[in-house]
Amino acid sequence: MFNRKFSSNIRRKKRMITCALITIIFGLGIGYAAFSTNLGISGDLGVSKYNPDIVQIEFVETSTPESQDGYDIGEDFAFDIKVKNLKKIELTNVIVTIEESGDEYEIGDLASAEEHIVQSVFNIYDLDPEVNVLTAVVTGLINDEEFTVTKKINIPVVGINNDLTIEVVADPPASGGDSYSFGEMVNYTVTVTNTGNTSLEVDTVMNELYHKHTFTLAPGGDEKMIYGNAIGETDIENGIATYIFKAVGKRSGEVVVEKNKTVELNVNSQE
Repeated sequence: MFNRKFSSNIRRKKRMITCALITIIFGLGIGYAAFSTNLGISGDLGVSKYNPDIVQIEFVETSTPESQDGYDIGEDFAFDIKVKNLKKIELTNVIVTIEESGDEYEIGDLASAEEHIVQSVFNIYDLDPEVNVLTAVVTGLINDEEFTVTKKINIPVVGINNDLTIEVVADPPASGGDSYSFGEMVNYTVTVTNTGNTSLEVDTVMNELYHKHTFTLAPGGDEKMIYGNAIGETDIENGIATYIFKAVGKRSGEVVVEKNKTVELNVNSQE
């Protein structure tokens, strides 16, 4: 009888110890899961490269446009970028990049809840006129894993106007009269003016063939050039020599405006 009671007590104690161990293991599992969640890491310590909850990014405008409607082309848009660490661990190798300009700002290490402010200026000339958006990209390391967080801001921009004028003045006839002679060399003064509010890359050409010139014009700027050409037989029809001068304005390599100017010269009969 004594042995039977003793055995029963042993079995009861074993069951209690087993239940206690299960409770402890289960509790540790919950604790680890909560700990992992707080750190923003997964069970294998991996981190999403595009997790927006790692840092908070805030744009703060520090400049004021001249117009109430927004920034004009050529104005500077000044701003701060506030980057705050939302995690409970330190972030390292933190860098802020302005996607549209390529400007980079190294923050380095960012402690938990720490905020760092980056000051920057962006000229509206460089803004894509179809988008009017600036993008801040924050990269860095969390637990030696890379992360990337992106924030965009819309900039109010006054209407963009791409425009040019082209003026052509021919030297007077060598004879002093009103007509030129066949084969006569004539010089033309060509003036191209940027009458819009965007900076333009400009190509000028005469008759789609002769003397191509390439230059850049800021708003309000102009460029003068001289073209010279001998009046040829193929240029003349019914006693009139016709020449077409063209100015083509581009932004980022794309044609945005094109203007032509036609010049007609009276030519003496070859007979």
